[in-house]
Amino acid sequence: GNSTFSAIFSLAFHFSLFFFFFFRCKPAEENSSSPV
Repeated sequence: GNSTFSAIFSLAFHFSLFFFFFFRCKPAEENSSSPV
């Protein structure tokens, strides 16, 4: 079967999920301090 593909897909999913929350929270702090 495609156990390797499933493992890579699961890893990529959690990796992108982590980056989604990371980059979603980080720019919020920078934007609040920078005048627009």
